[in-house]
Amino acid sequence: MDVLTNRYNAARTGTNPSESVLNQGNVNVNTFGKLFARGVDGQIYAQPLLVSNLDLPDVGVRSVVFVATSRNMVYAFDSEKADECHPFWRVNLDDTNETPVPRTDYGTGYRDFTSEIGVTSTPVIDRGSETIYLTSKSKKLVAGKPHYRYKLHALSITNGAAKFGGPALIAETQMAGLDFTFVSGPTASGRGKGNIDGKITFNAFYQLQRPGLLFQDDAIYLAFASQGDQGTYHGWILAYDAKTLAPLASYCTTPDWGEGGIWQSGCGLAGDGAGNLYAVCGNGDPLPKNLSGPALARQITGPFFGQSVLKLRLDRDAKSFVLEDWFVTKDIVEENNDDVDFCAGPVLLPWGNLLGAWGKDRAYYVLDRGNMGKFHPGTNEISQYAPGMTQPQNGGGTGHIHCAPVVFDDNVVGPVSYVWGENDRLRGYPFDTAKMLFKTETPPNLLSDNILPVGMPGGMLTVSCEGQGATAKARSAIVWALHPTAGDANHQTVAGTLQAYRADDLRLAIWSSNHDPSGADDLGDFAKFCPPVVANGRVYAATFSNQLVVYGLLSEGLGSTIGDWLQADIPVQKPGDTTFRVEGTANFSCGRFTILGAGEDIFGATDAFHYVYQNVSSGIVVITARVVSVQNTDAWAKSGVMIRATLDPDSEQAMTVITPGKGAAFQYRQAKGGQTVHVPFGTLVRAPFWVRVMRVPVGQGFQFDGFVSPDGTRWDRVGSTPTISMPASAFAGMAVTAHVGTFGQPLQDLCTSVLDRVNIT
Repeated sequence: MDVLTNRYNAARTGTNPSESVLNQGNVNVNTFGKLFARGVDGQIYAQPLLVSNLDLPDVGVRSVVFVATSRNMVYAFDSEKADECHPFWRVNLDDTNETPVPRTDYGTGYRDFTSEIGVTSTPVIDRGSETIYLTSKSKKLVAGKPHYRYKLHALSITNGAAKFGGPALIAETQMAGLDFTFVSGPTASGRGKGNIDGKITFNAFYQLQRPGLLFQDDAIYLAFASQGDQGTYHGWILAYDAKTLAPLASYCTTPDWGEGGIWQSGCGLAGDGAGNLYAVCGNGDPLPKNLSGPALARQITGPFFGQSVLKLRLDRDAKSFVLEDWFVTKDIVEENNDDVDFCAGPVLLPWGNLLGAWGKDRAYYVLDRGNMGKFHPGTNEISQYAPGMTQPQNGGGTGHIHCAPVVFDDNVVGPVSYVWGENDRLRGYPFDTAKMLFKTETPPNLLSDNILPVGMPGGMLTVSCEGQGATAKARSAIVWALHPTAGDANHQTVAGTLQAYRADDLRLAIWSSNHDPSGADDLGDFAKFCPPVVANGRVYAATFSNQLVVYGLLSEGLGSTIGDWLQADIPVQKPGDTTFRVEGTANFSCGRFTILGAGEDIFGATDAFHYVYQNVSSGIVVITARVVSVQNTDAWAKSGVMIRATLDPDSEQAMTVITPGKGAAFQYRQAKGGQTVHVPFGTLVRAPFWVRVMRVPVGQGFQFDGFVSPDGTRWDRVGSTPTISMPASAFAGMAVTAHVGTFGQPLQDLCTSVLDRVNIT
């Protein structure tokens, strides 16, 4: 099974009907879990893609997973073998002296991204030519002035080499203060916002390429919206020749108005294989509130105001797009003014010639692709308009639909769509093929017990099954969901959960990544708008923790992802407590531990962190490790080695740490519940750096010493403790805290640290 595009296919149905390994019987806490993880540089906004049985130079035939990150890095990993943790190839998409765009370029208050903005859309692969296509956003100083660029890349999937003369420059915009100079980029005739002498020009600074790419008829299609609704922007659709990367056509959704961005919560443009493509346009400029009836209808002679669905066809000879059909919502004035925009879909339904679109008004819009409905004040003249299909359940006030529902034909409940709106439950709506309508009531077996935490964006869904409809294998269909564990993922990064449900009964999850308080299967940070990918017996989950996490059947014999080590969040999660407020996880591969820790700090009278440890009982204990890296969730985030008496948060302990911004230190708590003593190292150092803690018996207790080293050979003592009363039986291991929580850092709640050369004697 190959996964070459967003949501498995150009129809964007979100269903893999060829999954013959995973089923409702073997996906459970005893036989299914985390297999391995792959560390990458940057957060993963793009859905992973897979190619099976690929012949790689000097390697042979392998199955490969492709991962692109917000730092403009692209990786090709073995998709199946846990011990193949190094990529077959990796490529930095930036030129010399070019970087991804820093988040802070859009102001310190802009928090849709945590750090940088690079690859933000799902690539697409042409298996025939063995090419992966993707876009990157970057910044480069030219003569002291920042230039913002969008580029289209074509890379060989066998070795990462650039193809077809790429990359192709999509657009380049120079910024000086608040003034822009358009160096290059698409243009459109119009008198809308930002026009100069009747011409609209693509602004590479304010535009964001979020929807997945579409490959159709040897053309690559891209769509753009805004960078967090900032500045002057328009919706754009661009087409490029897949063999030459030459631009073929461009289309601006609002040339005589403004906005109309196409972001679709990351869902790709849809293609029907007959040359047509479909897009969902969101925000439009506010319209006069007194504009209604015939006057409004006269204004809207085309879908130029957002809140629309477009059907386009590329005319290669004319080098332009033909607008074949369109739909605008009946209440466009109110929805534009209230920011209740279309933001999910399009999905080409497998029943009839229908298309689905969704958004913040919680409604299902089902359109006839042969007659999409245009605009009619006061009424939506479409195949089905079903409002209120999702409902806020937790007091959050909204039930917005962000992730487009997944659709397929279940052998038990029949044709069905699954949707998980924010602040709501997972729901299933059967489709009546006689009436060609979705039912508007949720059957009891298609309503989950699990209510999402207050906040955005709901659940990101996918379906795996072996066959569909009457020919489907019994008990094979599973609905998979990625969603926030706790907290609002809109303007901050929060921990995430992967869950699996029977497709014919959503009431209880059959498996969840946070079922084990020890954190063995924990996901890490939630990657918003990025659904899981299920293929060939494995589930691939993107994260904002700089890693791809892979789940599958434990019968593969991989055992624990951290070998003989144990792990726990401190404070330890109590039985029955499912909040996981201090959720962390760890994995081990290629001789390195990757530890994700939350927590406010390891300091004061109590600690909050993730601990990977072993039991020790001999009198003298020495634990040594190299801190390869520690993520800068805060200058005081900490990673290092520790010996502590118990797993209680206020336990006696001693630790040598490396921080991202405050250097190294030795710290200890002499008595249970006492205050922590902090001894800084005299020289400011950063990872990679070695750390060590030594415990030596003294009378009825122990003395602890902390050391650091640049190379593991030359050691400097940082500090020593008085005698600490502690049993010989204790816990020695590695500790990571993010130093976030009550300190007001909203952007990242899990700190990723890599440690190696770990040794306990």
